Amino acid sequence: MSMPEKFPMPEPAFNRLMSELKENVEKMRSAEQMQFVRELAAGLAHEIINPLTGIKGALEIFYRELNLSAEDRAVFEEMLHQIRKLDVLTKSFLEYARPPSPQFIPTSIHDVIHNALVLVARYDLHKNIRNVSVVREFDEAIPQINADPLQLQQVFLNLTLNALDAMGGGGTLRFKTAHLSDFVEIKVSDTGQGLGKEITNKIFQPFFTTETRGFGVGLSVSKRLIEQHGGEITAESNEAGTVFRITLPFARETSLAGLNSA
Repeated sequence: MSMPEKFPMPEPAFNRLMSELKENVEKMRSAEQMQFVRELAAGLAHEIINPLTGIKGALEIFYRELNLSAEDRAVFEEMLHQIRKLDVLTKSFLEYARPPSPQFIPTSIHDVIHNALVLVARYDLHKNIRNVSVVREFDEAIPQINADPLQLQQVFLNLTLNALDAMGGGGTLRFKTAHLSDFVEIKVSDTGQGLGKEITNKIFQPFFTTETRGFGVGLSVSKRLIEQHGGEITAESNEAGTVFRITLPFARETSLAGLNSA
């Protein structure tokens, strides 16, 4: 009996198959690592947040009710400041690990951007806002999108604060919207010191930061929130500055849960 003839796979097809297999393995490995990080972050946050809340409450009572000298008050104020930083850190861990489900309602993307900028200015969230020109290039014909306005506001707040970090000497912060078929495109750009390609590829990783300010979760949380909206966020950077590009689908059906919540 003759053996069946073997037909080897053409080399280009084999290489393409191996490339796709390697890419899928890397994606699975990355997903497993990210899930581990999320579970670790959530566990740490829960273990820390309860005793931290008790310590902060006790210190605030002592600060108000004890007859402290100016020197002791300064010490208490510094302790409370550091505890508040830890409180923000633990809440950031939880926010990254378990972001709330979006409550979809018809939303104006321009109103969301405007509200984020108002928050920065009204509450003086970043000193560089005084030295930066904010430019809005809005396509007013863009219809509403089906989104959670508070979650998107958080995204644009994070991007704004990052841009202000990069423009210590002043510059231009630009928001540009455009209508792309079934999507709205939002570009947030700054004229600050750009990032190298290696850093740009890592900025959406959790707890990665090049700044002493913050804890490196803002962009990773923003990415998750955008993805929960069926959208995508990417970044490009060079010596002229950094551009974040967000695409979000337009509203199709209004979520009943979102309307009830609203």
